[in-house]
Amino acid sequence: MQYNWYSSGCRATWAGVRMTTNLYQEIAESLRQAILYGELKPGDELPPIRDMSVRWHCAPGTVQRAYRELVQQGLVTSRPGQGTRVATPAAPESQSALRRASLANEAEAFLLRLLSSGHAVDEVEQAVRLALDRWRVMVDDIEPAADRVIRFVGSHDPSIAMLADHFRTLLPGYILHITFAGSLGGLIALAEHKAHLAGSHLWDEETDAYNAAFVRRLLPGQRTALLTLAHRRLGLIVAAGNPAGIAGLPDLIRPGLRFINRQPGAGTRVWLDAQL
Repeated sequence: MQYNWYSSGCRATWAGVRMTTNLYQEIAESLRQAILYGELKPGDELPPIRDMSVRWHCAPGTVQRAYRELVQQGLVTSRPGQGTRVATPAAPESQSALRRASLANEAEAFLLRLLSSGHAVDEVEQAVRLALDRWRVMVDDIEPAADRVIRFVGSHDPSIAMLADHFRTLLPGYILHITFAGSLGGLIALAEHKAHLAGSHLWDEETDAYNAAFVRRLLPGQRTALLTLAHRRLGLIVAAGNPAGIAGLPDLIRPGLRFINRQPGAGTRVWLDAQL
C-alpha cells in the first residue's frame, strides 16, 4: 500500500492525517469543519443532497445520514420546504449543554468502535492520554494568525504523529492543524481550498495503483505536488501461534473462520474488498 501526502499548490511550499470512519461520518465532519471556520454561517443552506452525492461519489442516502447526524448534534436544522440549514447559535447556557452532550456522544461512539475492534479499556485509556499529551504540546495558548496555520486534512497515519512531535522545530512560528477525515475527505478539502496538505491511500482497481487516479479525478486542472511518504505492508492479524493455519486471503472463505473487516470507505477496505 502506498501512502501519499499532497499539496494543492495554494499557499503551501512543501508537500505533505480523524480516525478512519464510515463515509457518512467523513461527510458530516467536512461540514462541521465548514461551520467551525465560518465558511457556512448560521442560516446558510447546506448543499443539495444530490450535489453532495456527486461530489463524494456516494448514494444520496449516505449524504442524508450525514445530515441527520448533524441535526442530532444541533449543528443544523431541517424543516420541510426550508431545506437543511446551519443552526442559529443557542444561548450560552444551552449551547454549553449541547456541546457537552455532543462531546459525550462522540466519545462513546469512538470508545465503542475501539472496544469492538478488540482493544482493552486500559489500552484505550493509555492511548487517549498519549494523544492528549501530544496535542497539548502542539497547541499554543495564543491563537496564531491565519497565515501561520498549516491545515492538514486526510487519512490517519503514524507519520503524522511524528510530524506533529517535531513540527515546531521544523517550522518555528507555525501551527499544524490536523483533521482526520479519511483519504477522500482530504482530497476534497484540497479541491475546495480548505487544506494545504492531505494524506491519502486510495487504491484504484482499474489502474492497480494508489492515489494518482483519485487526484486526477478530484483535482482536475489544479497544480498539485505528490510525495510518496511510505509504503505499507498489508496483512492479517491472527491469534498467537496462528492456530487456524491462515496463510493468506483465500483462507478467509474456509468454513468456520471469522474476521473483522475495516470500516466501509477505508482505503484498506477498498483494497481488501476487491481482493476478496
